[in-house]
Amino acid sequence: MDNAKVIKYFNELLKKSTSNEDIIKSITENKELIITKLVEYILYLYCNAEESGKSVVDNELGKDIIGRLKSRGISFDWLNMDYLIDIGVVNKIKTYIKKLTYSNLQFFFTNTISPLCKYPKLKIVFENLIDSKKDIILNLLNKEIITSSTVLTIFAVLRKLNIHWPEMDDIFSKIKDSLYKRIINYISSNSMWKIMELEKEIQNAGYNLDKSFDIVDIANKNKESILNAIITKFVDEGSSINYVIDIVKTLKSLGIEWSEFENPFESNKDLIIKILLYQINKNNVNIKSFLAVISKLNSLGIEWPELTVIKNSIESDMK
Repeated sequence: MDNAKVIKYFNELLKKSTSNEDIIKSITENKELIITKLVEYILYLYCNAEESGKSVVDNELGKDIIGRLKSRGISFDWLNMDYLIDIGVVNKIKTYIKKLTYSNLQFFFTNTISPLCKYPKLKIVFENLIDSKKDIILNLLNKEIITSSTVLTIFAVLRKLNIHWPEMDDIFSKIKDSLYKRIINYISSNSMWKIMELEKEIQNAGYNLDKSFDIVDIANKNKESILNAIITKFVDEGSSINYVIDIVKTLKSLGIEWSEFENPFESNKDLIIKILLYQINKNNVNIKSFLAVISKLNSLGIEWPELTVIKNSIESDMK
């Protein structure tokens, strides 16, 4: 295909079109000229790209078109996915699966399957395709060199595809020790946000960690520094109320039960109320998120009269 012809057509299209609808209509009517170039790039992006991020010269035009359309606020949900299937997306992915190794397994699931499975028809195709390649995937996941992060990432994508193989439970059991060690390291270094991120990864994969005495023991040994980190984060960054609430709940879910968990809130009650009042007076405040903060405080047993007054006032204004 003549790239110069495509560039000329596309430039003229952007100049004369008055709306995004006109652009979409024109491109759709000229599949062979424009969409084919887009598809070439999409296939490269989702099926052939390597973790090193090397670019392919032949796909630069498709990349340029996508970038310029995005700058006008045009997404790609309007692309005809039947057309993508017809020109070989699935065959391309079948070929790619045969070349899977432990080094590109995670990249394949996160950059190919995950973004494309949002399209219902492709999702159904992927469900059957991935399920048929169960042995290949499980064999790679069982390799000792595979990290716990890779396992969780792939499990999360499989969950999107409504796939759960019994063998996945055994694999998760094998990585538990690694996950516990990561949590213990995060506690020791006061990296609380990493604990929350890891817990979210585990839940997205469809699992939960059991309470571990090792985790409780290391937390107890670092109790003072952990509490100081929570209080410092709370006092120094008023916008981190959600962070403090979430990390306390996360630590409790791991079996760490300290009466001092109430202190970061009780000892800074005036500051919390001041922050809440400041936030509610901002023009761009998200009321839903704001009420969620109050609900979270209530769920921790914090029932200050001021919170009730603020909540009632908001709900009254919403009527």
